[in-house]
Amino acid sequence: MLRPAEVRAADPAAAAARIDLTVVPVEHGLCRYGPVVGGAQCPLQKNCTDSPHGPCEYFVLTGADLAYWERKRDRDYHFAEQAPTDETRDYILSRWHPWEPVLTGLREALNELGLLTEAEELDLRTPVHDYFDPLFSTGFPVTELNHPPPERQKA
Repeated sequence: MLRPAEVRAADPAAAAARIDLTVVPVEHGLCRYGPVVGGAQCPLQKNCTDSPHGPCEYFVLTGADLAYWERKRDRDYHFAEQAPTDETRDYILSRWHPWEPVLTGLREALNELGLLTEAEELDLRTPVHDYFDPLFSTGFPVTELNHPPPERQKA
């Protein structure tokens, strides 16, 4: 890990850029927007999924992210069951409406690649992972997961 005190540069901006390049932004996903490697130039301030403008078009989910997002969704659904009012419950559930097709699309994509079972069984609490494994290295842009595949023309 590179720390600011360890960088020796005459130009502080160059030092900041070097530090920025050593950090990979992760909000349980990946960023494929090159200039935003560390997030300093990010137009959404690394708020990949919950920006007022919607999810970032450069946000990518991998098979390794499936369990995280499904646990997060299930937690919110359980929380909504105990909401004090119907309006509160509806609000909590409405936050997941845009993400349901994304999670469904991710499951379908992983299933097509034969990675779904591995993604479901992944325990991210394990300290060692092979980040070159297709489960970690194969990403799907949220915008592609959110749209149903085009219908095939019948011959």
